[in-house]
Amino acid sequence: MQEKMAEGDARQRKDANADAETVLLHEQLERKQRELELRDDKIVALEQENHELRHQVPPEDSLLEQLQSQSVFLVAYHPGVGHITLPYDDIDTYFGNPVAYAAERCGMNEPAYKDWLAHYEHPVCRHVDSDGNACGEPIMRVTQPAEFQPGVDDHCEQHRS
Repeated sequence: MQEKMAEGDARQRKDANADAETVLLHEQLERKQRELELRDDKIVALEQENHELRHQVPPEDSLLEQLQSQSVFLVAYHPGVGHITLPYDDIDTYFGNPVAYAAERCGMNEPAYKDWLAHYEHPVCRHVDSDGNACGEPIMRVTQPAEFQPGVDDHCEQHRS
């Protein structure tokens, strides 16, 4: 009889422990759900603020306000792209990173465009020997960024891979 009572007490303790553990897990789950809701609310607020900042009207009597109101476009020149007409909405993006903007207009990523640009501005063989000496032999300039092949077009006949 005492064994059955001891078994019953042990089972009740296990059940009580399991219930307490379940309550703790539910509380943790609810806390995590509240944290997720707060995070989602912050994301929505930040997206709204970003949208408002991007579409805000420039200050009155500013140069940007005059550009926008008179539909004036800026024109920039980049090798490989030529003259780029910058609409008002692209001005911030352009001035944030002009090289990346030009690269995008060429259909390239920025590192590939920079690699071609280095070749375009100084068309010499880029081969470097084991002693660290550059060849520097003049080579033909590739005028179109999309046609440039690193390791081929930036090396002389002797050093092409």
